[in-house]
Amino acid sequence: GFNGGSGSAHGAVYGDLFHACMERGWLDARHHDNEIRSFVSNRYPDLSQEELMAKLTHWLGTVRSHELADIILDPAIEKYPEHKIKAWLGNGKDVMQVNGTIDLLYKNNDQWVILDYKTDADKHRLPAYRKQLQSYQWMVKQIYGIDATAKIFFVSLNEIEEIKWNNSYFDELSFNGTFTPELPDSPMDISKLKSEIKAGKHLILCASAQHEEQVILALSSDGSLRPDIKISTLSKFLQENCEKGISQDRLRLMIRHRNHGMKNGTADLLAKALRDEELKKGKIKSEFHQYLGDIKSAPEYRSAAEPYYQASADGQRILLLDVYAETELEKHLIQRLSHETEVLRLSLSPDKKTGEYTLLKSFSPREEVLACAKHIKENRTRDEQVFIAVASMEKYAPHLERQFPEYELRARFISPRSLYEVPCINLLMNYLKLCSQDKKDKQKWSDLAPVLLHPIMKTKDLFYGFDKDIRKHPLDEGTVSESGLNICNKTSDLLENVRKFADSLKNDDDPDTCKACESFIKILEKVIVDLTRLDPKTDINTIYREMAERVKGESIPRRDQWNGIPVVGLLDSLGVHADKLYVLGMVEGDIPRQENDNPFLTEKRNHSLELNRHFMQEWKKLGNSVIFCTSIYAEDGSEQNRSSFLEGMSLNEIMDNGYCRRNELLEYNNKGIKDSQFALAERHQEILNKKPGIYSGSIGTKQNEFNISVTQVDTLLACPMKFYFDTVMKCSPIDQDEAFFWGSKKGTVIHKSYESFIKAGGYEMDMERAIELMYHCLEEALEAEGIDKNDPRQMDHFRNYVKELFAGSKKNCVAINLEKIKAGYADYKKTISEKDFSELRFDHPKLDINLRGRIDKIMINEEEKKLIASDFKTGKLTTTLLSKMMLSQLYLYLKYCAVNFPEYELKAMYEKLKKPDDCRMIEYMEIGDEFKQLGKNAKQSFVIEDFEKHLNDLFFQIADGKYYITKKEFKYACEYCPYAGLCRKDTRIKIEEN
Repeated sequence: GFNGGSGSAHGAVYGDLFHACMERGWLDARHHDNEIRSFVSNRYPDLSQEELMAKLTHWLGTVRSHELADIILDPAIEKYPEHKIKAWLGNGKDVMQVNGTIDLLYKNNDQWVILDYKTDADKHRLPAYRKQLQSYQWMVKQIYGIDATAKIFFVSLNEIEEIKWNNSYFDELSFNGTFTPELPDSPMDISKLKSEIKAGKHLILCASAQHEEQVILALSSDGSLRPDIKISTLSKFLQENCEKGISQDRLRLMIRHRNHGMKNGTADLLAKALRDEELKKGKIKSEFHQYLGDIKSAPEYRSAAEPYYQASADGQRILLLDVYAETELEKHLIQRLSHETEVLRLSLSPDKKTGEYTLLKSFSPREEVLACAKHIKENRTRDEQVFIAVASMEKYAPHLERQFPEYELRARFISPRSLYEVPCINLLMNYLKLCSQDKKDKQKWSDLAPVLLHPIMKTKDLFYGFDKDIRKHPLDEGTVSESGLNICNKTSDLLENVRKFADSLKNDDDPDTCKACESFIKILEKVIVDLTRLDPKTDINTIYREMAERVKGESIPRRDQWNGIPVVGLLDSLGVHADKLYVLGMVEGDIPRQENDNPFLTEKRNHSLELNRHFMQEWKKLGNSVIFCTSIYAEDGSEQNRSSFLEGMSLNEIMDNGYCRRNELLEYNNKGIKDSQFALAERHQEILNKKPGIYSGSIGTKQNEFNISVTQVDTLLACPMKFYFDTVMKCSPIDQDEAFFWGSKKGTVIHKSYESFIKAGGYEMDMERAIELMYHCLEEALEAEGIDKNDPRQMDHFRNYVKELFAGSKKNCVAINLEKIKAGYADYKKTISEKDFSELRFDHPKLDINLRGRIDKIMINEEEKKLIASDFKTGKLTTTLLSKMMLSQLYLYLKYCAVNFPEYELKAMYEKLKKPDDCRMIEYMEIGDEFKQLGKNAKQSFVIEDFEKHLNDLFFQIADGKYYITKKEFKYACEYCPYAGLCRKDTRIKIEEN
């Protein structure tokens, strides 16, 4: 079970509800109490309503009885609750933007006042609050030209603190350099806009968030901005003034709750489909309505379209600046608002220019960014403002960060920072996972280590020592000492535990961590409310999984960037005014962007395509101020087509011919190299002409005798060329593959251990003694192979064999294997280990073929004349290769046993020892004319005559000196092949004979 708590959540909730009530003007009369109660119950339905209402009633009563109430309630006083402002600081070189929200800005007797409400129970944070209010003072001075006084109203204490301006404010800023208010240059011509601004309240809706910032800056620079002029975007206007529709996350949970076993991804598609239907973007197919159930009739359900019907002009005159109404709902909203107030459409974009546009072509996105930087450096004048719009921030941001400094440029990313980029979030998620452990149980170090050893925790040295000791002995998980359990002293209130832990991570000198912690707690509160509303018995593990989903999509504003060239997404390029706009990623699939295929929708309009058309129309208006950029190849080397939107345009194409090794090599694609005698050129010509030669496996050397191992036969069956590189030329990689090395080392240790175990009579002992013997055999094998048992990185490769090695263990491969052998093969009393053979003759009419090998284990039942030839497998085993005649090892083992044990019933067997949950035996046997895998559902086999003929043909081919590339499926024959770069299988699929 889970206790979400009540009182613990109130600290942040009180302030949230109080400010919401003040913003909505629910102070003037008692009859609003019912409206407040309804609002509280909808916003925080699972918290104590009586406790919340008691606190809110007390606070609102305090404000109502205070002398400020007359000012706040007087309709003649000009006032602006929850007033958002922007301002700028600079030092002549760098400029930074500052954002804030003033609780209440009002004008009384020609004096402007900044009023901030605080619900703190004391004044211990007054110095920080004083700095905050002084920030507001210079901000309103900069953007409005207003000299305002500032006050803090401590509601709980019923006291007001007057805040006076301190002339040393800017000297005390923590930023490097001397920063003072400084408005950046504005390239925007707002003469059309100024002529339309009249007296009274205005709402100016912009095309994008970046466009909004430019308009605010332009009006501020001109001295035309007033507090009663609100500048926003259509989406922000809907979010700020209306009750939002139910979130897609909550909708997904509701759908899953009604359809047990449904995966998150499927539920998310259904949730998006339902939201798209509400927004009139599509229609859900009738067969999927059964999964939605009665969701729409649920009390907590609110349509995604509600904000469009609730939004009101609120007496404001509305100016639409280059606003693009994408959907029918947006068009309907604008039409409805035009009946409530004056709505004026206005464009600040330049008149459409005709002529030639510039297109920068490059090899790949990396070179595309370099070409963009080079073009900016060579063509930008000192005062020109440049913007960069990218089709994919994920694709281009890393290149912009790395490549721009080469040209003494830097990029400034407008998009917010992913929450997961802040280190404390990973720590908070680890702590949340730790909270799911029962505090009555002993805490394992593997649970505590991700929290205690996180760099932010500044862990004591004793924990590092403890961690080192634990890793030295992976057999013993160990429990942490009592001194490390303080972190685990948790109450049953999850939210309170996480809140206290998050508070301990905050640092006034690290605003990003503070913001990230606050954001994490808000997400956690929402998750708890959403889950407990569906199921009051929700457990913490469910909360943890949901948090892992939601945190991925959250972000916080960037605080770590100085001035630079703004980089925005395509949407934020709308309405932007710049001397040069570079658009990166003009390829099909990005512009126009591919429509998301959703199997739940029909009759869906291609909104993505229409929006992309709008982008092109706006960009074309810029004429030669817009520079389109494209690349021929993607990062993975696949070819890209330039955007079809560029067709029919007059383009000045500039191909970046800067040095690029990949581009240089590409010149040889499908082209012959003349007058070149060196080996690489000859190989290139051979592959290009698709004629067999020495580099294609046709060596011309004939051979009549072969003496090879059984495992090399499997290599030949997979691919003759691989056999040639491996056996004839004896190639070896220059760089050792670490995974292959440790895989081989693991197999060697296990084989040596079993060899010693069998020679010491381990299978004849009882289970306890057998386990003890195997323990010593493993120790000796590890030592013989030079494994450092005190090095946790080395021992991790053997964890499945040394950890929890005891009778009955379910987590140790060796223990599981021994138990299965004793249970299923007790009648096989005699065991032979590592049986060598070297003279197994393979029948061939013209060739002398001798096979050699080593059988890991032979088990013999002498009474019933039965024998099993067994092979240990510690790596991957693909049994389906048997039917493809690519798995011959066990068949050849039985051919040897048939000669040396002629009177026995023969079987062969793989003993899988890779993972504890897949430790089992797979048996094979000759039945009639087939070699078959045994078992209830086994289907793998080959006809012995067909296999013998196939192998004969392969030997006859290589005897003639033709080691051609395999005709078998590459996914089976070429997996893990170390010679892919030599044979170039992707270049020449088939060798053509003369």
